[in-house]
Amino acid sequence: MAPIYTDSPLPLIHTPKLQPGKDDPFAIESSRMALSHNAFIRGFNSIYQQAPRLELASDKSSFVGYCLAWVDCIATHHHYVETELFPNIDTAAGQKGLIDGAVHEHEAFYGGMGRMQEHLQSKGPGFSSTELLAIMDFF
Repeated sequence: MAPIYTDSPLPLIHTPKLQPGKDDPFAIESSRMALSHNAFIRGFNSIYQQAPRLELASDKSSFVGYCLAWVDCIATHHHYVETELFPNIDTAAGQKGLIDGAVHEHEAFYGGMGRMQEHLQSKGPGFSSTELLAIMDFF
């Protein structure tokens, strides 16, 4: 089993603004997005690392709530960027569909997130950590 505190299985995303001379609006906005995604990655990693370590039903119950909040947070973020940010980027660039690739990347997550949510909601504190990790490996 991996150490409790680790940046795995997903590594963090580099923050462009931290490079010397990268203080233009594009570097700043991409850095904000990188930091947001790093928070999501830390959540993913914490779920992945802690799920097999839980033993008490009371801990598992709280953990299920944490996992479902993480899924909701990702879904809310995706909704915002797909309905607000991405269309505004298209408008600013004068090119419709410029960010369609990112939307397709989001779509690739929905199946796994839906399976994760369904597993946790149906099993509650009786969830299988092995099955949860297999679902997470899927996405």
